[in-house]
Order: sequence, then C-alpha cells, then structure tokens
Amino acid sequence: EQYLKDILSCSLVVFDLHSADQQEVELVIKHLKVATLDHKITFVLISSVNVWAKTRKEYVPLDDEEEEAEADDEDGEAREVRTRPQELTDADLERRLPSPGFEPWKYLETLTLALTSKEKLSPHVVCAGILYGNGEVVFNDWFKAAWLTEDRHKILAPGTNYLPCVHVR
Repeated sequence: EQYLKDILSCSLVVFDLHSADQQEVELVIKHLKVATLDHKITFVLISSVNVWAKTRKEYVPLDDEEEEAEADDEDGEAREVRTRPQELTDADLERRLPSPGFEPWKYLETLTLALTSKEKLSPHVVCAGILYGNGEVVFNDWFKAAWLTEDRHKILAPGTNYLPCVHVR
C-alpha cells in the first residue's frame, strides 16, 4: 500500500519490462487507472520490439532506386525494384502481433495506452530495438568474426532482413 502511495507521489514513473516484475507493473497501471491524481504524472513503459515481431510487413521501394526502377534497362527489360519494410508507427498499433512469450508485454502496453483518457496522466510506451555498443554484447561475436575476416556468417536467401538497432554510447 505504501509502495503505491510512493508511486502516486512521483511526477515521473518508469518501468522497464526487461527487468521489472510484470505483475508489479500491472498492479501499478491498474492503480493509476482508478487513483485520483492531484498532480501531473508521466508514466513510461519500456518494452521490446518483439511485441511487434510477427506483425505483417508492408514493403516500399528503396529510396535510392525509386526513380531508377521506373526507367527500363538498356536491354528494354524492366529492372527489379528492391524494397524494404515500411516503418511501423503508432497508427499500426492495432495490427501488432507479438513473438511467442511476449503476449503479456503486449497486454501491459495496451493497459498503459488505455491510461491516455485519464486526466493529469501522460502514458508512453517506448521500445528502442536491439541495443549495442557500450558494453552490450548482443553482436560481439559477429563483429569480432567480421573484424578477423572469419567466414562464420551465414546468409539465408534472400538476405534482406532488417533489424531495428540502436548504437549506445
């Protein structure tokens, strides 16, 4: 009970689903929903791109080749248009499909976003992608192998995967 009172006394509340207890986060969100607030509170939930991982992708032409794709090759044959996945935005929120195991995270995101109707409460859900660079070890083996010119990388056809990454300093 004292913990929830302490949460309500804050102007900024941040929960990282990578390290937080999910039941505790759910309890706090539900308490914020019914509580009477006497000051503004910003609630930030740090989630994962895995909540969006199974969402059907739509593709757009690569920017560099949009104009070139309209022109024909010298042989008169149409050039193949290379594409990339279109960025997902908050407008795609209802379409998101999580990876197995991330359904509870999606539920907590939905609960958080339902707080938008609450006066004096500003909820935000943030997910940055795969972090690397400042001691994060996610890509270490691949970077090391590339640096040492070791042939350990396997490219599965067609090799056009896009991974959301953020370099950390």
